[in-house]
Amino acid sequence: MKTQDIKKAFRSSVLAVAAIAAGLAVSAAASAGTTTLYGSGGDTTLGFEHTFDGLTISAWTYDNSVDFKNATYDQATLFQRNTGGHYSDPDEWGIGVGETTRNGEIDPDEFLKLDFGTAVLPSNYFSGMLQFTIGSLQTNEQVGFWIGDPEHNDGSAGFYGSLTGTSDSNAMATFDIPGSAFLRGDGANNGFNNLYIVGLTDDVLLQSITSVPEPGVLAIFGFGLLVFAGMLRRRHSR
Repeated sequence: MKTQDIKKAFRSSVLAVAAIAAGLAVSAAASAGTTTLYGSGGDTTLGFEHTFDGLTISAWTYDNSVDFKNATYDQATLFQRNTGGHYSDPDEWGIGVGETTRNGEIDPDEFLKLDFGTAVLPSNYFSGMLQFTIGSLQTNEQVGFWIGDPEHNDGSAGFYGSLTGTSDSNAMATFDIPGSAFLRGDGANNGFNNLYIVGLTDDVLLQSITSVPEPGVLAIFGFGLLVFAGMLRRRHSR
């Protein structure tokens, strides 16, 4: 085989490997898994807790300020507002706390607990970003997010952030939290933190949770090969 043919074959191989790596990276990003928390039937109650795609979510009420230390917590009822229920507007679907369509959202004296310590989830679930879609979040309404493992008595959950509504006509918004924020270094709660979603100024709903894995090394590898292949092509064209 001539030297020119060898170089041509090498360039083709580099491009092929780069394309494969880039494709795998895109595939990893596209493999985001979404857990939708409403169904297609009528509105329903789910009891104190319910498991969605391996993740257990429970409903609670409290008497004092949300500090996960001094408050008194009581079990409540999960309410699921579905597509065939009382509301036809998509931003009014999701899960909250209560027993009827009027008080079935997450009010300022209520919260949802997402127990990642007992969850059965894919191994890459926490490798990227977790995106939480909040519904019924009208203008200036707020929902808060706390992360930790307080078990409702030791105050070890910390405030992570809040989300404020900006529209009445499209009352949905997303809040992103890195998966690493849920990993514990002390092994408590099976190595994971819990998430607490609290209605701050008004009532809201949790609509879905999406895990978006990071493409990571494959993306970098594919990009590097593409750059290398481009350098070879320019050198050959001179």
